[in-house]
Amino acid sequence: MRAFSQWAGDSWRFERVTKLSDLERGRTILSQLHGQRWQRDAKPGAFSSPLFLQFHDEGLPLLFERNALDLCWLSVRDRPIAALYNVVWRNRVYHYQAGRAVDVPKRIRPGVVAHLEAIKRAIEEGREEYDFLGGPAPYKRKLAYARRSLVTLRIVRPGLTEAARRLIETGHALWREARRRHESASTRAEAQSTSEYAVSSETPRDR
Repeated sequence: MRAFSQWAGDSWRFERVTKLSDLERGRTILSQLHGQRWQRDAKPGAFSSPLFLQFHDEGLPLLFERNALDLCWLSVRDRPIAALYNVVWRNRVYHYQAGRAVDVPKRIRPGVVAHLEAIKRAIEEGREEYDFLGGPAPYKRKLAYARRSLVTLRIVRPGLTEAARRLIETGHALWREARRRHESASTRAEAQSTSEYAVSSETPRDR
C-alpha cells in the first residue's frame, strides 16, 4: 500500500456499482481490464467467449437485484486500473473474476490494492468471510489467513474413454512433478553457484 499511496497520492478512488445504471459501466471496465491482463500473456481471457458474456450479461442484473453483486473498481486520476467481480451470498464475499491494467509500475500492485479495499469494506459491512475461491495465484496465499481443501468428485462408467482420460491425467501429473523438481534443483544449483562464486571472489586480504 505504501508504494501505491506514494504513486497515486490523493487522486485515487475505490468505486462500486450502487445503482442499476452503473452496471454497464462496471461490466465494461471489468471486461476491458480483464482482457488487458490476459492479452499480455497471449491468452483470450474469460470475457472473450460470447456464451460467457451472454451468461453474465443476463446474470449481473439478477445478482444486483438480490443485493448479491459486488462489482467494484480502483481508479487513479480518473482512470480505472483494477476491477473485481465478487458475489455476496449468506453474508460472505466470494471473489469470482478480476482485471487490472498492465502498464502501471509493477511495484504498485493495483489488483492487490483493490482486494485490500474490498476486504476492508467487507469488514466494515460485517461480512463473515472474504473467500478467494480456488486457484494457485500467489496473491491469494499472501492475503488469505486460512485455506480449505477442494475435492473433485467424478462419477463415470468404466470403459476405454475413462481409462484413457486417467492415463493422460496421470501423465500430466508426473510431467508437472518432474518439471517442479527440475526447477527446484536448478534454483538450488544456481544459489550454490552464486555462493561459491562469492567465496572464491574473496582475496586473502578480504579474509
